[in-house]
Amino acid sequence: MADTEPEQPGAQPPPDQQGGKKDPSEPDPAESSGQEASRALASPGEVLLLVCALLLIFLLLIYLLFAFWPHGGTGDADLRVGVSVFGHWFKTSDEVRIFMLVVLAGAIGSFIHVASSAGDYIGNRNLRRSWLYWYILRLPVGSSIALLIYLLLRGGVMNASGGVDLSEGPPYGIVGLSALAGMFAKKASNKLGEVFDVAFRTSRDEELADKNVRVPVLEEVQPNPLKVSPPGKATTIKLIGDNFQPSYRVLFAGETRKPKYVSDQQLLLELAAEELTTARSITVLVFSPEKEEIRSNAIELVVELET
Repeated sequence: MADTEPEQPGAQPPPDQQGGKKDPSEPDPAESSGQEASRALASPGEVLLLVCALLLIFLLLIYLLFAFWPHGGTGDADLRVGVSVFGHWFKTSDEVRIFMLVVLAGAIGSFIHVASSAGDYIGNRNLRRSWLYWYILRLPVGSSIALLIYLLLRGGVMNASGGVDLSEGPPYGIVGLSALAGMFAKKASNKLGEVFDVAFRTSRDEELADKNVRVPVLEEVQPNPLKVSPPGKATTIKLIGDNFQPSYRVLFAGETRKPKYVSDQQLLLELAAEELTTARSITVLVFSPEKEEIRSNAIELVVELET
């Protein structure tokens, strides 16, 4: 679910960083990490508050959608020139009514996305407190994307000078498209970004893109030191950092390896048993195969043999 958004429960959320125990008198970092992760989870009260808020938002959106829906077929002249919201009468034009329907439909589409994601995480007992803000912001984002797409279609496909005529029937197509735009706001915004880049791209943009490439940063390798028992055992190490890309490769002991991409902050690298038969120090770094000058700092991975 989610660009910069919470991952689907099928794909594990970013794992907590855990280290080895250095001294018996020191607290176990893995235990501390687990306690921090537990505190980061939303409490039962916060989960209940989120569920109640989502239900209230759903009822409000449905009510407002029906309130602004054109009632030309009812025979009531007042309903054709205005809307009644919570007992208050507002006179409005067809254009304003369409705008409100687009905004509400976009919010309903985002609500479907938010409710599905929150339901999955609540069911898995893995709802993080920090994600509550993401859920709150999805509704206005979806509405904004839906309104932007409508304005683009209105200006480029429909007759902008003729106005909106609701006498021909309810705007089912516009409302349905707005709901889809809100539900898939991330994909819609990405597509709009691609269109804008193609339409307004200049040679200067290409120069700036080369200068502003985000260089990968390698913060640590886990576990380090890597303790193995002779005659060696296949294992997987974690590369923790930032600005990782799916196409990036790892330079391990002078050899180019293809890691498993987990996120822009984590890569996994599998090591064969025969590589871990002797105690040594191995240089590890991340680089771009397209431009090898784009590379991270190097970290020494220490391999220790347990006796």
